[in-house]
Amino acid sequence: MLPLFYSRRHAELFHQLTFNNSHDICVRGIEQPALRFLILFANDENYPFGIVQPFMDGGTQKFLCGEWAAKDLAQEYCIYDLSLQLMASRSGPRQ
Repeated sequence: MLPLFYSRRHAELFHQLTFNNSHDICVRGIEQPALRFLILFANDENYPFGIVQPFMDGGTQKFLCGEWAAKDLAQEYCIYDLSLQLMASRSGPRQ
C-alpha cells in the first residue's frame, strides 16, 4: 500500500508519532505531475493507496487509513483525463 496524506502537517505528525522522527524514514510532498505518474504506476502494478488522516480519540492522537484504488484517487483529485484513461485501460499489469 502506498501511503498518502492530505497535508504535509498530517504527514509530519504521523512521522513524529509513529517513527519518533527517525532519520531512516522521511515524508515528502508530491506535486501534481509526480502524483499523476504515481497513480499510473499504482494502477499498472495494482497497488492500492492508503489515505492517512489523523483524528483525536479521548485526547490521544490516532490515524485512520482508508484504501483507495488508483482510478478512484484520480477522480477524487479531479485528474479527469487520467481518470478516463484509467477507466478505459485494461486491468492488470503491463506485459
